Amino acid sequence: MYVSGMPDIKIGFRLREIMRFMELSILFSRLKLLDKIKLKQITPLFVQAIQEYSERFSCGIEGIVSIYRLYATAEVSDEPLFDVLNCLARRDLEGSSSLLRSPVDGSELITIYWSLAKVKYLKLDFFRQTQRSLIKFLSNKDLKISEKEITKLFWALSSSNIYSKVVFDLLIQRYSLILDSFLAGEKTDISLYGLSTNSMALAQSRIKDDNFLEKVEKTVFKLAETIATKDVMLEYSFILLAMAKLSYKSQDICRLVLDSIRQNSKDLTSSMAINLLYAFILLDKLPKDISFILVNIINSSISIESNKEKRRLLRADELLTKYTEDICLDKALIENTKKEIASIYALPPMGSGFQDAVSDVFYDMELEYKQEVKVGPYFTDFVVTQGDLVGTVVEVDGVQYHGYRDSSQSTSEELLRAEIINKYGYNIVHIRSDKWQELDNESRIDWIEKLLSID
Repeated sequence: MYVSGMPDIKIGFRLREIMRFMELSILFSRLKLLDKIKLKQITPLFVQAIQEYSERFSCGIEGIVSIYRLYATAEVSDEPLFDVLNCLARRDLEGSSSLLRSPVDGSELITIYWSLAKVKYLKLDFFRQTQRSLIKFLSNKDLKISEKEITKLFWALSSSNIYSKVVFDLLIQRYSLILDSFLAGEKTDISLYGLSTNSMALAQSRIKDDNFLEKVEKTVFKLAETIATKDVMLEYSFILLAMAKLSYKSQDICRLVLDSIRQNSKDLTSSMAINLLYAFILLDKLPKDISFILVNIINSSISIESNKEKRRLLRADELLTKYTEDICLDKALIENTKKEIASIYALPPMGSGFQDAVSDVFYDMELEYKQEVKVGPYFTDFVVTQGDLVGTVVEVDGVQYHGYRDSSQSTSEELLRAEIINKYGYNIVHIRSDKWQELDNESRIDWIEKLLSID
């Protein structure tokens, strides 16, 4: 961020000098030369200067948005700074600003929302106000929004675990309109990057919308007519993975990706190979020649960087022999990955309130069990250790975590989890939270006894 010879900022500098440093910071961030340490040192002085000169502070909404973007890009979270900026931006969002005279347009609003989500500054009053403004903007179909801006919002929501049904529904509607225009032959900016990112955002948020995914599929095929497949294998791997996670099974998209793998295997990285292998196993479609290609690419890698990909690799390894016994993942790579995962997740996950409630009922039933027992690559909720029920896994399924949004349907990854646990010789019984909430304590005992077939 700072070139050689540039003086360090001093507390006595006036606001305009500090603003010059911030402008340079923004410039250097765009050049990927940002010094995060310097930025953190400057921030308290910047906050102090804004507070001291708040009556005369007027960098406009464009300046505030640039500062939001700077800190989000740098992934530097500073609550006091965002508190100050939000006080200023709030005036503009309310449309009654004496200091920030220009109205907030859609692009600036999207950047604010994206920045707040990326640095996980989610103070409810301001975040909700920003979200209300965003909903109002997205609801107005006369206001244009680009694929790039929609992708930024999809990413912000999914990566920060924010779920707003209204915002997601509006984003799907607006993006569907863009896809419709493209498929109708109109000149529209559509990219495979946007398709893959937005599809993965839906998968990560467990939002199953087959109509939307069908449009994505058609768009992929239309783009495939003009783009060399060797340049899009990364996007193909994420699109297929998203569709697999959302149980969208299409012979055509599978055939397209399979053919692309056969033609461009030299262009695949270990990361792509892991995602593709996992996706094909979720879809239960893994030809032997493709498993050979993908496994060889994975085995040639020294280690796996992404924790998500490490977990996908271990799950895929459990079921690879289902498709072929002649090909296997490198044992040393798998063992090293297991050790790396174990060091990251040294302790089993904490039980939820729902698990605690089920545990209390088990106690009333005098049922013997163990919690958080590791089976293969998973931690199970309960394993019964009593009599004929030994080897029974009881999974408590909060609908908001184990099913698709607004649906009782289990996700494809939950079905894969069940298949792997069954492979280790366990029977699985599911206790659903929606059913649980309908019953009183005595009825819950009767219900669980029926599930476990206890006389």
